[in-house]
Amino acid sequence: MAQAPWHTKDGAADLLVDMAAGLDAQYPGRAVLAVGHSPSWLVYALGALRQERGEEARTAFVPHSGRLHDVHRDDAYAAPDDKLTIRYEASTLLDSTPGAVSDYFNFLSRHRLDPQHMQNTHGAKGAPVLVDFSRKGEGYATFLRLYNDLATQQGVKGVADGGFAAHTYKMKFDTPAVTLNVAPLHGRDGDAIDVPCAVTSGPAGEFMNVMAGGRGYDTRQREENRFMPYYAVSDTYRKDGYAASYPPPASGLHSARPLPAQIREIKALIKSAAALHHRHPEICKDRAQQAAEAMAYPDMTRPRGQTWTFVARGYHG
Repeated sequence: MAQAPWHTKDGAADLLVDMAAGLDAQYPGRAVLAVGHSPSWLVYALGALRQERGEEARTAFVPHSGRLHDVHRDDAYAAPDDKLTIRYEASTLLDSTPGAVSDYFNFLSRHRLDPQHMQNTHGAKGAPVLVDFSRKGEGYATFLRLYNDLATQQGVKGVADGGFAAHTYKMKFDTPAVTLNVAPLHGRDGDAIDVPCAVTSGPAGEFMNVMAGGRGYDTRQREENRFMPYYAVSDTYRKDGYAASYPPPASGLHSARPLPAQIREIKALIKSAAALHHRHPEICKDRAQQAAEAMAYPDMTRPRGQTWTFVARGYHG
């Protein structure tokens, strides 16, 4: 039986805003960019929380759905110096459209989402943060490599040399940091790059998975409930209420019909939770904890009055 959409659960917006507050504490004042659909509500909540405090949102949404390249994780890779490193290799170009990579680069530049613009606009506050939710991390690795290549092409620092920070949410992982080693994508020159990546796991990753439509829904139900906070800017697909996406939206998303009223409802819930967190953070945290417990995330339970921390769990791939 399909679950109700995440935003209809009591306290879900408070839980989301409390997670956003944790992200903000980790990267105070820095621009935070949502990579693709999955982290977009979290980043929207972060912007709402900052605006509630009278600050600039300093958030952006970078379209990236699926992968241009067939990238696979090499689990046999042995990292030097016993570092926790995950290596990604690229074998084939999935998008056979001539110039797919350059088209994507041009798309980012036209919409001022490219590395040069982001650093010129936000870099003075610290390296902008590229946030995603990962399962195996293959789509995220693809994006990081493409974004790093574009930064190199533009003559600015990329994710491999500190121009941007990488942060992913993952359901099951046993460390708060990992190095992503990403080989050149198919048909492109260059050496493998090492990207330091922060990881938030455990219950926060579980909740991100629910918002991404990854748990408890069949494909049709998942796509219908996958409402996004930002609107289409894609050159190839425009529809109010849809997430911007290039490459084109994931399979099935075309048939979804999230109504603008539903988008506004979720935004209103988040803004209300952000206002509560700003004025009465202890109440918001308590509601967030109750929501976590009601959603059956046992790792989120804590004795009342103690600080809520996300508990990392064993890595299971």
